Amino acid sequence: MAEIMEVLVRYNVTMVLSGHMHENYVFEEPILCVTNPNSYGHGVGRALPGFRVFTITPSGEVEWLKGLQNPIYLDEFDITIFQANDGEAKGFSARIRNKLPMQISGKFEVKLATADKLESEGASIQEVKRTRDGKYVVTLAVDVKPNQEKLVKLWSEEDVDPPHHVSISTDISYGAAASIIWINVTARDEVLGVENVTLKYSVDNKSWNSVQLLRLNETLFSGRLQVPRDVSTVYYTIEAVDAGGKVRVEHGKIKLMAEEVEREEIGPSYVKWKLVAILALVLIILIVTITRLVKK
Repeated sequence: MAEIMEVLVRYNVTMVLSGHMHENYVFEEPILCVTNPNSYGHGVGRALPGFRVFTITPSGEVEWLKGLQNPIYLDEFDITIFQANDGEAKGFSARIRNKLPMQISGKFEVKLATADKLESEGASIQEVKRTRDGKYVVTLAVDVKPNQEKLVKLWSEEDVDPPHHVSISTDISYGAAASIIWINVTARDEVLGVENVTLKYSVDNKSWNSVQLLRLNETLFSGRLQVPRDVSTVYYTIEAVDAGGKVRVEHGKIKLMAEEVEREEIGPSYVKWKLVAILALVLIILIVTITRLVKK
């Protein structure tokens, strides 16, 4: 350690960075940055999350993209992918939101079932390769300017139909006063993919409430709802929208277990036989007592 410090002092080093690197499939040039632990959120006081991008000039100076005290928050750039990249679909789509003060250039490696007449929107097709399993891998190049939101689409067949598959699965917990229903919605589209899914429910099939769904992956959405314990049927409506704006609506209902009330009923016959048994027992005791007295 002393030898390292001696070298730093000799060459007038003012900053030392330690870290690691990843093989990068997105950026053409290396990105130098400092990232704080627990980097999500906007922090409190001096605990500033996010990352700080910098460059080193030919003269050795460090230039910070937004300044050392102004971090770039991780939620200022995100990508939502709407189609599973498994080679089963005939298209692909994703929404990119860039609130960073710099342009982002990257690539998508998309696996498709067919690639006969490829067209794209929001990106340029760079390369198409055939895979050993008979699928196609398409390389899409994307440039997203600062403060720009872009919808990227790729298709080998025109998307004319809404999502072709919508289904739910449930997990129900019964409490003393309420029933809690966890719902997973699976929605699939043959070409561009599913951009959004909404779920509404009703206990009387008249007034409706919305359920906030969390997107878990390209095809799976999850949510939770709670109804009074005495409700036996929950009606639902699912609306799935693909990246082309086409809508599929599904209606259904969820049957709940009837509320069980345990009570002990004492009927007249039970009371009658109980009295008979008591009288018989008393009579036996009297007979035994009298017999003993007579013998004496």
